[in-house]
Amino acid sequence: MNLRKSLLPFVAVLGASTAASAEPLNTWGLHPGKGVFGLTPYLYVGPTTGAQPLVYGEYGVTDEFAMAGALLSTVARRSDDELRAWSADASFDGIELMPRYFVHPTTAVVGRINWSPTTETLIPGLEVHGTYELTSSLQLTVNASWAPLVTYHAKREGGPVPVNSVNGSWRPNAAQMGGGRSASPGTVGTIVAPELFFTETFSAFVELTPILDVTNDAGSLKDRLYFEAVPGVGFTVAEEHDFSVGVGIPLTNYTAENIYGGMWYSHAWGGDEKPEEKPEGAENAVTAAR
Repeated sequence: MNLRKSLLPFVAVLGASTAASAEPLNTWGLHPGKGVFGLTPYLYVGPTTGAQPLVYGEYGVTDEFAMAGALLSTVARRSDDELRAWSADASFDGIELMPRYFVHPTTAVVGRINWSPTTETLIPGLEVHGTYELTSSLQLTVNASWAPLVTYHAKREGGPVPVNSVNGSWRPNAAQMGGGRSASPGTVGTIVAPELFFTETFSAFVELTPILDVTNDAGSLKDRLYFEAVPGVGFTVAEEHDFSVGVGIPLTNYTAENIYGGMWYSHAWGGDEKPEEKPEGAENAVTAAR
Protein backbone atom coordinates (compact mmCIF):
# COMPACT_ATOMS: atom_id res chain seq x y z
CA MET A 1 0.00 0.00 0.00
CA ASN A 2 1.29 3.43 -0.90
CA LEU A 3 0.12 5.77 1.83
CA ARG A 4 1.05 8.81 -0.19
CA LYS A 5 -1.82 7.96 -2.54
CA SER A 6 -4.26 6.48 -0.09
CA LEU A 7 -4.59 7.81 3.42
CA LEU A 8 -2.14 10.08 5.18
CA PRO A 9 0.33 11.94 3.01
CA PHE A 10 3.17 14.24 4.01
CA VAL A 11 5.95 14.81 6.54
CA ALA A 12 7.13 17.89 8.43
CA VAL A 13 10.29 17.95 10.49
CA LEU A 14 10.44 17.81 14.26
CA GLY A 15 13.84 17.26 15.74
CA ALA A 16 16.16 17.88 18.67
CA SER A 17 16.39 21.32 20.19
CA THR A 18 19.00 22.78 17.84
CA ALA A 19 19.85 21.02 14.58
CA ALA A 20 17.13 19.34 12.56
CA SER A 21 16.84 15.67 11.80
CA ALA A 22 14.53 14.00 9.33
CA GLU A 23 11.68 11.91 10.62
CA PRO A 24 9.11 9.25 9.67
CA LEU A 25 8.39 8.41 6.05
CA ASN A 26 4.60 8.79 5.89
CA THR A 27 3.58 11.23 8.65
CA TRP A 28 2.96 14.96 8.99
CA GLY A 29 4.42 16.91 11.88
CA LEU A 30 4.72 20.53 13.01
CA HIS A 31 3.95 23.84 11.32
CA PRO A 32 6.77 24.84 8.92
CA GLY A 33 6.99 28.39 10.31
CA LYS A 34 5.41 31.57 8.99
CA GLY A 35 6.84 32.53 5.60
CA VAL A 36 8.72 29.24 5.22
CA PHE A 37 8.38 27.14 2.07
CA GLY A 38 9.53 23.52 2.08
CA LEU A 39 9.94 21.34 -1.00
CA THR A 40 10.18 17.55 -0.71
CA PRO A 41 10.58 15.08 -3.57
CA TYR A 42 9.72 11.45 -2.78
CA LEU A 43 10.42 8.14 -4.46
CA TYR A 44 8.49 4.94 -3.72
CA VAL A 45 9.50 1.63 -5.33
CA GLY A 46 7.85 -1.78 -4.97
CA PRO A 47 6.69 -4.79 -7.01
CA THR A 48 3.04 -3.74 -6.66
CA THR A 49 3.34 0.05 -6.68
CA GLY A 50 6.01 0.32 -9.40
CA ALA A 51 8.29 3.37 -9.28
CA GLN A 52 6.45 6.49 -8.13
CA PRO A 53 8.15 9.90 -7.88
CA LEU A 54 6.07 12.46 -5.97
CA VAL A 55 6.72 16.12 -5.19
CA TYR A 56 5.26 17.84 -2.12
CA GLY A 57 5.41 21.44 -1.01
CA GLU A 58 4.16 23.33 2.03
CA TYR A 59 4.03 27.05 2.84
CA GLY A 60 3.44 28.64 6.25
CA VAL A 61 0.85 31.33 5.51
CA THR A 62 0.37 32.50 9.11
CA ASP A 63 1.52 31.29 12.53
CA GLU A 64 -1.49 28.94 12.65
CA PHE A 65 -2.21 28.13 9.00
CA ALA A 66 -0.14 26.23 6.42
CA MET A 67 -1.03 25.09 2.91
CA ALA A 68 0.38 21.95 1.33
CA GLY A 69 0.10 20.42 -2.12
CA ALA A 70 1.50 17.61 -4.23
CA LEU A 71 1.86 16.22 -7.74
CA LEU A 72 1.69 12.41 -7.98
CA SER A 73 3.07 10.24 -10.79
CA THR A 74 4.32 6.81 -11.85
CA VAL A 75 7.29 6.26 -14.17
CA ALA A 76 7.68 2.45 -14.27
CA ARG A 77 5.73 -0.72 -13.46
CA ARG A 78 6.28 -4.47 -13.35
CA SER A 79 4.38 -6.66 -15.78
CA ASP A 80 1.70 -9.09 -14.58
CA ASP A 81 3.08 -12.03 -16.53
CA GLU A 82 5.53 -14.69 -15.36
CA LEU A 83 8.57 -12.58 -16.20
CA ARG A 84 7.53 -9.73 -13.89
CA ALA A 85 9.81 -7.45 -15.92
CA TRP A 86 10.10 -3.73 -15.22
CA SER A 87 9.25 -1.34 -18.03
CA ALA A 88 8.75 2.39 -18.48
CA ASP A 89 5.10 3.29 -18.02
CA ALA A 90 4.70 6.96 -17.22
CA SER A 91 1.44 8.43 -15.96
CA PHE A 92 0.21 11.50 -14.14
CA ASP A 93 -1.64 10.08 -11.14
CA GLY A 94 -3.16 13.07 -9.41
CA ILE A 95 -3.07 16.24 -7.35
CA GLU A 96 -3.38 16.71 -3.61
CA LEU A 97 -4.29 19.84 -1.66
CA MET A 98 -4.11 19.98 2.12
CA PRO A 99 -4.89 23.04 4.27
CA ARG A 100 -3.63 22.60 7.86
CA TYR A 101 -4.86 24.75 10.78
CA PHE A 102 -2.96 24.48 14.06
CA VAL A 103 -5.23 24.69 17.08
CA HIS A 104 -2.11 24.15 19.25
CA PRO A 105 1.61 24.32 18.36
CA THR A 106 1.69 20.49 18.39
CA THR A 107 -1.73 19.68 16.84
CA ALA A 108 -3.39 20.51 13.52
CA VAL A 109 -6.88 19.97 12.12
CA VAL A 110 -6.59 19.18 8.43
CA GLY A 111 -8.71 18.92 5.31
CA ARG A 112 -7.46 16.99 2.29
CA ILE A 113 -8.51 16.55 -1.33
CA ASN A 114 -6.92 13.99 -3.65
CA TRP A 115 -7.97 13.92 -7.31
CA SER A 116 -6.92 11.19 -9.77
CA PRO A 117 -7.55 11.78 -13.48
CA THR A 118 -6.75 8.17 -14.40
CA THR A 119 -9.42 6.62 -12.16
CA GLU A 120 -11.73 9.65 -11.98
CA THR A 121 -11.77 9.52 -8.18
CA LEU A 122 -12.03 12.46 -5.82
CA ILE A 123 -11.05 11.58 -2.26
CA PRO A 124 -11.80 14.20 0.41
CA GLY A 125 -10.45 13.59 3.88
CA LEU A 126 -10.51 14.90 7.44
CA GLU A 127 -7.35 14.46 9.49
CA VAL A 128 -5.66 15.33 12.77
CA HIS A 129 -1.85 15.67 12.89
CA GLY A 130 -0.07 15.63 16.24
CA THR A 131 3.59 15.55 17.27
CA TYR A 132 4.54 15.18 20.93
CA GLU A 133 7.77 14.98 22.90
CA LEU A 134 7.79 12.05 25.31
CA THR A 135 11.37 12.43 26.57
CA SER A 136 14.39 14.50 25.53
CA SER A 137 15.25 11.89 22.86
CA LEU A 138 11.88 10.23 22.12
CA GLN A 139 9.00 11.81 20.23
CA LEU A 140 5.67 10.48 19.01
CA THR A 141 3.89 11.51 15.82
CA VAL A 142 0.23 10.49 15.43
CA ASN A 143 -1.87 11.09 12.31
CA ALA A 144 -5.54 10.04 12.17
CA SER A 145 -7.75 10.19 9.08
CA TRP A 146 -11.14 9.50 7.58
CA ALA A 147 -11.07 9.28 3.77
CA PRO A 148 -14.45 8.72 2.03
CA LEU A 149 -14.34 7.73 -1.64
CA VAL A 150 -16.20 9.86 -4.19
CA THR A 151 -16.03 8.74 -7.83
CA TYR A 152 -16.91 10.95 -10.78
CA HIS A 153 -17.31 9.17 -14.12
CA ALA A 154 -16.95 11.05 -17.38
CA LYS A 155 -19.17 9.77 -20.18
CA ARG A 156 -17.09 7.67 -22.56
CA GLU A 157 -17.60 5.67 -25.71
CA GLY A 158 -17.07 1.94 -25.52
CA GLY A 159 -18.98 0.81 -22.46
CA PRO A 160 -18.10 0.48 -18.80
CA VAL A 161 -15.51 2.59 -17.03
CA PRO A 162 -13.67 0.43 -14.48
CA VAL A 163 -12.56 2.07 -11.25
CA ASN A 164 -10.16 -0.26 -9.50
CA SER A 165 -7.68 -0.13 -6.65
CA VAL A 166 -5.31 2.79 -7.10
CA ASN A 167 -1.61 1.92 -7.10
CA GLY A 168 -1.90 -0.80 -4.51
CA SER A 169 -4.07 1.18 -2.10
CA TRP A 170 -7.00 -0.70 -0.62
CA ARG A 171 -10.28 0.74 -1.90
CA PRO A 172 -13.57 -0.69 -3.17
CA ASN A 173 -13.85 -1.55 -6.87
CA ALA A 174 -16.68 -0.23 -9.04
CA ALA A 175 -17.79 -0.19 -12.67
CA GLN A 176 -20.03 2.52 -14.11
CA MET A 177 -21.66 2.98 -17.52
CA GLY A 178 -21.46 6.45 -19.09
CA GLY A 179 -21.41 9.53 -16.88
CA GLY A 180 -22.34 9.72 -13.22
CA ARG A 181 -20.99 9.72 -9.70
CA SER A 182 -20.91 7.49 -6.64
CA ALA A 183 -19.78 7.77 -3.03
CA SER A 184 -18.89 5.40 -0.19
CA PRO A 185 -17.65 5.76 3.42
CA GLY A 186 -14.11 4.80 2.40
CA THR A 187 -11.47 4.17 5.07
CA VAL A 188 -10.47 5.27 8.56
CA GLY A 189 -6.99 4.82 9.90
CA THR A 190 -4.05 6.14 11.83
CA ILE A 191 -0.27 6.23 11.80
CA VAL A 192 1.45 5.95 15.17
CA ALA A 193 5.17 6.65 14.79
CA PRO A 194 7.60 6.71 17.73
CA GLU A 195 11.01 8.12 16.83
CA LEU A 196 14.23 7.83 18.84
CA PHE A 197 16.95 10.46 18.35
CA PHE A 198 20.48 9.08 18.84
CA THR A 199 22.05 12.45 17.99
CA GLU A 200 20.69 15.82 16.88
CA THR A 201 21.02 14.71 13.25
CA PHE A 202 20.22 10.98 13.27
CA SER A 203 17.10 9.09 14.35
CA ALA A 204 15.33 5.76 13.94
CA PHE A 205 11.56 5.30 13.73
CA VAL A 206 8.85 2.73 13.20
CA GLU A 207 5.41 3.55 11.84
CA LEU A 208 2.45 1.34 12.82
CA THR A 209 -0.46 1.85 10.45
CA PRO A 210 -3.88 0.19 10.83
CA ILE A 211 -6.45 1.09 8.14
CA LEU A 212 -10.06 -0.11 8.26
CA ASP A 213 -12.39 -0.34 5.27
CA VAL A 214 -15.70 1.05 6.59
CA THR A 215 -17.45 0.65 3.23
CA ASN A 216 -17.47 -3.14 3.31
CA ASP A 217 -19.15 -3.37 6.73
CA ALA A 218 -20.57 -6.81 5.92
CA GLY A 219 -17.14 -8.36 5.46
CA SER A 220 -15.03 -9.97 8.15
CA LEU A 221 -12.61 -7.83 10.15
CA LYS A 222 -9.71 -9.77 8.65
CA ASP A 223 -10.81 -8.82 5.14
CA ARG A 224 -11.49 -5.18 6.06
CA LEU A 225 -8.33 -4.41 8.05
CA TYR A 226 -4.98 -3.49 6.54
CA PHE A 227 -2.00 -3.19 8.90
CA GLU A 228 1.58 -2.35 8.03
CA ALA A 229 4.83 -1.45 9.78
CA VAL A 230 7.41 0.93 8.34
CA PRO A 231 10.82 0.86 10.05
CA GLY A 232 13.37 3.43 8.92
CA VAL A 233 15.93 6.10 9.69
CA GLY A 234 16.10 9.87 9.31
CA PHE A 235 19.19 12.04 9.09
CA THR A 236 20.34 15.58 8.34
CA VAL A 237 23.35 16.68 6.30
CA ALA A 238 24.96 20.11 6.72
CA GLU A 239 22.15 21.17 9.12
CA GLU A 240 19.62 21.92 6.37
CA HIS A 241 19.32 18.89 4.06
CA ASP A 242 16.91 16.35 5.54
CA PHE A 243 16.42 12.72 4.48
CA SER A 244 14.16 9.86 5.48
CA VAL A 245 14.35 6.23 4.32
CA GLY A 246 11.91 3.43 5.21
CA VAL A 247 10.56 0.02 4.19
CA GLY A 248 6.82 -0.71 4.21
CA ILE A 249 5.99 -4.26 5.38
CA PRO A 250 2.38 -5.52 5.35
CA LEU A 251 1.40 -7.32 8.57
CA THR A 252 -1.99 -8.48 7.30
CA ASN A 253 -2.20 -10.73 4.23
CA TYR A 254 1.57 -10.59 3.93
CA THR A 255 3.17 -11.17 0.54
CA ALA A 256 6.63 -10.16 -0.61
CA GLU A 257 5.00 -8.42 -3.59
CA ASN A 258 3.46 -5.83 -1.27
CA ILE A 259 6.72 -4.73 0.38
CA TYR A 260 7.83 -1.29 -0.79
CA GLY A 261 10.72 1.07 -0.16
CA GLY A 262 10.45 4.82 0.14
CA MET A 263 12.65 7.84 0.66
CA TRP A 264 12.45 11.61 0.62
CA TYR A 265 14.76 14.62 0.63
CA SER A 266 13.62 17.99 1.94
CA HIS A 267 14.86 21.56 2.03
CA ALA A 268 13.21 24.76 3.27
CA TRP A 269 13.57 28.43 2.38
CA GLY A 270 12.32 31.73 3.78
CA GLY A 271 10.84 32.81 7.06
CA ASP A 272 10.08 36.53 7.33
CA GLU A 273 10.00 36.49 11.11
CA LYS A 274 10.97 34.27 13.99
CA PRO A 275 8.33 31.54 14.25
CA GLU A 276 6.33 30.90 17.36
CA GLU A 277 8.41 29.02 19.92
CA LYS A 278 7.82 25.29 19.72
CA PRO A 279 7.73 22.85 22.63
CA GLU A 280 11.06 21.61 23.93
CA GLY A 281 12.46 18.97 21.62
CA ALA A 282 10.91 20.58 18.53
CA GLU A 283 12.34 22.92 15.95
CA ASN A 284 10.92 25.09 13.23
CA ALA A 285 12.70 23.81 10.15
CA VAL A 286 10.32 21.98 7.88
CA THR A 287 10.34 18.87 5.87
CA ALA A 288 7.29 19.79 3.87
CA ALA A 289 6.39 16.65 2.09
CA ARG A 290 2.52 13.69 1.60
